[in-house]
Amino acid sequence: MGFFSGIISLVSSAVSAISGFAKAAISILRPIAQAITTFVGALGLIDPKTKADELGDKAIQAEEAGIKPEKFDTYEKYVKEINNFKLDPAKSQKISIANKLRKGSEVATALAMEKLPNTPIAELISLAAKKQAFFTSATMGVLGSMAKNTPEIIGSVYGYLSGTETKQENLEGALTDITGIFREADPKLSESEAMQKALELRD
Repeated sequence: MGFFSGIISLVSSAVSAISGFAKAAISILRPIAQAITTFVGALGLIDPKTKADELGDKAIQAEEAGIKPEKFDTYEKYVKEINNFKLDPAKSQKISIANKLRKGSEVATALAMEKLPNTPIAELISLAAKKQAFFTSATMGVLGSMAKNTPEIIGSVYGYLSGTETKQENLEGALTDITGIFREADPKLSESEAMQKALELRD
């Protein structure tokens, strides 16, 4: 039953990770939820075009049909199952957009945590409401693409954004990483403009 307790723990941690923005206004919740979903898409775990609210809608309706994460030996298999779930349009209309976005955020977060078990992905996502300038679909998509081959960048970005990193050498490396992420997310930014955006995240 090890995998069962593991899945339950994963879901619980994901719910905790998104608690900081789960009750936020839709204007805040929607872009953050989509940013996390885009991040997971960039990791190659779901279709990159997946919409956060649709993912949440499927998860909610699938759960009502008895499709729950604890019935699978990996969370990834669970997500593949709900992705194939056929939505009932009538039921979709009865589910609030906020609930869809919250559930989509939870599913995407848990999936990322399973994929990157040795990184502070939950802690990073818990910063979303406080660091909204970083949690956009563009920047998180770039981060996901980078983390796919270099997962340790999650720890670097988290340490910088959270203020927990204090070593100057590591901070400089993180600043370079985040500046690069901003520039790749928005090629119109100059090096100095991207660095300024990165520096502002430490305030």
